Amino acid sequence: MFADENGSLVVHCLRDPIRQALFCLQQISIYSHVEMSNGFVVFTCGAEAPDSLEVWRWAEDQDAYPLESAPTGQQQQLYENAMIKRGHDSHLRGVLIPMGVLKHSDETRASRFVYPTVCVGNRLGDRLSLWDVRTRKLTQTIDIEPSVYIRYRMSYIDVNESHVFVATHTVSVYSRATGQRVFYLDESHLAQITTHVSAPTPTLSKGLAFTSRELPGYTISGRPMITAHRPWDVIVAVHVSPDGNDFVTITSRGHIFHMSGLKTGAGTSSDEATSQSSVSLRISATQAQGYLENLAYDGQRILAYGDMGLCLLNLEDRPRDPFMVQLGDGIVGELYPFPAKVLNLVDPFGGEGQYGDCSCLQMTRDTCWVAWMFQSHQGRWHDLFGSNRKTVGVVDFAREIGD
Repeated sequence: MFADENGSLVVHCLRDPIRQALFCLQQISIYSHVEMSNGFVVFTCGAEAPDSLEVWRWAEDQDAYPLESAPTGQQQQLYENAMIKRGHDSHLRGVLIPMGVLKHSDETRASRFVYPTVCVGNRLGDRLSLWDVRTRKLTQTIDIEPSVYIRYRMSYIDVNESHVFVATHTVSVYSRATGQRVFYLDESHLAQITTHVSAPTPTLSKGLAFTSRELPGYTISGRPMITAHRPWDVIVAVHVSPDGNDFVTITSRGHIFHMSGLKTGAGTSSDEATSQSSVSLRISATQAQGYLENLAYDGQRILAYGDMGLCLLNLEDRPRDPFMVQLGDGIVGELYPFPAKVLNLVDPFGGEGQYGDCSCLQMTRDTCWVAWMFQSHQGRWHDLFGSNRKTVGVVDFAREIGD
């Protein structure tokens, strides 16, 4: 299932990908952000309704375990049009049923659906709204500290049962139990840490599927920053691990941060000025590419997309002796070894062309899924405007190379 270049939500059969689509909702929005979990599908409505998210459900699930629904007239019309186009096929496989709409008091800037919670960040960047997708009821709101940079007030969010993770110009973590901020990476500390990491170095080995690069360790003396340029680097995405103990962020300048200790407890401190308790996390960092813009993380692997295409990092346990770095204002911080030694660049599917406009990365236990706009060797902008071939590819980690 994906949103195509025509602004339609299309459901395909993976066992027979060249077969006609099983179901198609036309004209939802070419800018829709679509997420699926436990039989529910949630997507943004674009400029047509920037304060709303639509909720749909697989017809097979609704038939087997019915829940109360309240579809809007527009949803009902979309559904009826899709069923007419589908024809006389009476099987429910692939069919979506409209359940209703989540309507907010402000425009949606970022959203994340992790069953049963839909977490929404508003345009002003000062509030998180948490909904139960089953009832479409608002269950919690959390007031947050907005970024000082209007452009980065709400870039990305993730959520689990205990915390909400917010990417602005930096990254913050809020407790769902208390509504308080429990972690914040200071902007100057983020910038200073990146001066102690270096770009990956090429290796002589090239596999059948990946081109490997070695991730060097930290440097003792940090590179100088352009002090007049603020922010020096910004967080563009964040994802938490399935066990909730660690999370990963990527930055616009190609850095990856791995932070752990939310559950195991690296220590806590109290901020008397704000009366907030905070956790002290183990922070590690590396540089993957020149810039990064998309991220997936499953607790064992990091998949990121940037100027060199897709890169994959397999995480492993590393020695826990920290590297001491100056963070400015007389503050000395601890950087832990990054839990990966090698970065693997994933060549474009089919061995030709290049990735362009990657819109989605997803990972399961054995696979990763990539949605991108195919581009030939004729050049990025030629294909961007001359061809709209949205493509979905999969990397199967469980299958041997050559199968």
